[in-house]
Amino acid sequence: MMRGTTPERRSPLINRGTFARVAAMRLVTEQFLDATRGSHQGRQIIALGSGFDTAFWNLDRSRGWDDSRDCYVEFDFTTVCKDKARRVRASSLLCKPLVGLKEHVEREDDGIVLESQSYVLCGVDLRQTEQLVDRIKAIAGLLPDRPLLV
Repeated sequence: MMRGTTPERRSPLINRGTFARVAAMRLVTEQFLDATRGSHQGRQIIALGSGFDTAFWNLDRSRGWDDSRDCYVEFDFTTVCKDKARRVRASSLLCKPLVGLKEHVEREDDGIVLESQSYVLCGVDLRQTEQLVDRIKAIAGLLPDRPLLV
């Protein structure tokens, strides 16, 4: 922000809407983690249109999230994902929970721009459903026999 300028104010309705969406998703995610806590084969969460969402970093690890078994996958436009990946890589705090973070990932064939043992960030146009399905199938951590939250 430049000196002497004020930040753009958003409508209180937008702020309340964002808060309500984030709070609802956090509640649903916590309920899913609680309900599947005993799943020994691992759990999966897919976030569509995730943007700059920080839900993965806010997971309550006390609810049994296991980086060696569980998988969190985010999909959004490729440009958004590349920018998010750049910002995550630039922050040691954000990189810390990414166990086994691959040094540099940017694969055009499957859209993956950031990948660790339990987190994948994948670029795709969500309006292209066939491509989205192909990208979901291409991610090795996603398996049809595991509990899934979308």
